Amino acid sequence: MADGTLVRNLSGHTDRVSALVFTPDGLVLVSGSSDRTIKLWRAEDGALLRTLSEHTGAVLSIACSPDGQILASGSDDQSIKLWRVADGTVVRSIPEPNRVDSVAFSPDARRCFRAAPRAR
Repeated sequence: MADGTLVRNLSGHTDRVSALVFTPDGLVLVSGSSDRTIKLWRAEDGALLRTLSEHTGAVLSIACSPDGQILASGSDDQSIKLWRVADGTVVRSIPEPNRVDSVAFSPDARRCFRAAPRAR
């Protein structure tokens, strides 16, 4: 990063990427896209590890729990999904009244927060 040289270009999404986050150990890069998918990439070599595709709208935000075991994703489909990183299973789907622009975990990972636009 010192000189801004491109190290790797990850190809696989079919629409714009709107969210990126590393797992806390730095081994996996997670991307969310308007193509309604989340992709997990091995940071070392850019290999695609898994594609998560339970959202029915654009994925707008992603957060990783501090222990690296759970991903939270917010979407245009008015839901938050909690995913187990190890196998890509949805462990909980939380309906929301609006699209979910931002998600975050508390430092102790006991709570997940969201930000959404005001209803019109």
